[in-house]
Amino acid sequence: MTSRALRLFLAEIDAGGEQDTVSYALGPFRSLREDERRQAEDLLIEKARQGDLRAVETLGIGGVTRALAVLERLSSASNDLGSTAARAVLALMGPDPAATARVAEGIKTGSRVHSAFSAYELRNAEGPNAIVGLLDALAHPFPPTRANALLGLQKQLGLEPLIEPKQSPLWILMQDVATELTSVWRPAARRLREVLEALMAGISPEELGLVYQRSSRPEDIDEVWTPNDVGFDFDALLRLRGHDLRWAESYVLSRLDMRDDRAPEALVVLGLVGALPALYEAAPAAEARGVGRLFTAAIEALEAQAAAIGDA
Repeated sequence: MTSRALRLFLAEIDAGGEQDTVSYALGPFRSLREDERRQAEDLLIEKARQGDLRAVETLGIGGVTRALAVLERLSSASNDLGSTAARAVLALMGPDPAATARVAEGIKTGSRVHSAFSAYELRNAEGPNAIVGLLDALAHPFPPTRANALLGLQKQLGLEPLIEPKQSPLWILMQDVATELTSVWRPAARRLREVLEALMAGISPEELGLVYQRSSRPEDIDEVWTPNDVGFDFDALLRLRGHDLRWAESYVLSRLDMRDDRAPEALVVLGLVGALPALYEAAPAAEARGVGRLFTAAIEALEAQAAAIGDA
């Protein structure tokens, strides 16, 4: 007699899987009896051969080692099927240079989900191919892909000493890369890759300007870090200097990205004319929220400052 778990699993495969999932239901799959498990595995392997990405993911996550030969063949495909199969191979057999290289290549896919999963897999992969893939992931427009890249590079390159405290130059770059504002993250991603490649080439953190130097009072930094109900403490903001000031500029931009409508005024107070592209980018969403006037006022003020600088 067919168990309820198998019926549920087969029904989901017939339906094509649940929306917003990358695999078929693992709960019913893992609870199958031994004979039913083999039946389900055979079906998944056949589906994988037919190009079913959910089936490939399920074989990898589900630990179906007897599917390795099929998955290795599929991993040579130059599309999302190939990179998905390569991820499954890594999940099943651990470090493998060829599979890692294929997963790294898969970072460049236009698929947001598959790029993010590839970056996630590379976080724990080994070898230079994993590093190259994570560096490539910094340039992906999907924020979770970049977030996984940042975490993976932090771990694999041992960056922890260089990203403390939060005002450190390297952390500032990473904070910029993590935003969703294209005008902020894209140039930051290019710069971060240059810096990390220089570190890997043996250039010292001192030479690259990555060693944090405090030039502001800790209490002022804390005041800026935790804006109150009224908004940012402008007095504390204007007292910041050096790395601390650069962090504050980045932090206010991250608050803008988080739709903190107090951020535009803070950018004006800072005189950050370089934030104009970010304000232009964020303005339509602000208009839709009914706070467009805050952004219009900030844009006009910074444009006037920029014009004054140009006339000086």
